[in-house]
Amino acid sequence: MAMTFEQVVETVKQFSPKQREILSDLMGKWEIKAVRHEIARDAQESLTMFSQGKLKPQSAQNAIKELPENERHAYERYRDNLHYEASMFESSYTAAVMEGRKEGLLEGKLEGIKEGEKKKAMQIARNLLKTGGLNVQSIAAMTDLSIEDIRIMQTELGNS
Repeated sequence: MAMTFEQVVETVKQFSPKQREILSDLMGKWEIKAVRHEIARDAQESLTMFSQGKLKPQSAQNAIKELPENERHAYERYRDNLHYEASMFESSYTAAVMEGRKEGLLEGKLEGIKEGEKKKAMQIARNLLKTGGLNVQSIAAMTDLSIEDIRIMQTELGNS
C-alpha cells in the first residue's frame, strides 16, 4: 500500500536523530544513483542514435543554438546546475571518504597504542614473576592486568 506524502512526513518525524541521519545518507546515495542512471541512459540513447546515423556530432549543438534565446539560456542554466550538482556530490563524497579514512587511522593508532601498552604490561609482569619477589595480586595491581592473566603467565613460566 502506497503512503501519501503527508504520511511519509509524519513517519519520518517519529524517527530518532540517528535514523534520520541514516535515511538522509541513503537518500543521498539513491539520488546519486538516479543521476548516474539518467546520465547513463541518456548517453546510451545518444550512442544508439549516433551509431544508427540519426545523430550527427554537431546536430545536438546546432539544435541548442537554434533554440529561442530564453530557452537556450534556460538550457544553459540547467546544464550549469547539473555540472554544479555533480561537482557538489563528488566533493561531498570525497570529503566523506577522507573523513572516514581519518577516523580509521585514528582508531588504528589508538588500538595500536592500547596493544603496545598491554604488551609492555605483560613484559613487566613476566619480569616480576621471574624475580619471584611479589605475589600475583601485587603484580596485577602494578600492571593493570587481571589476576587470571598473571596466573596464566605464572603457569607458563613454571612459577607456581
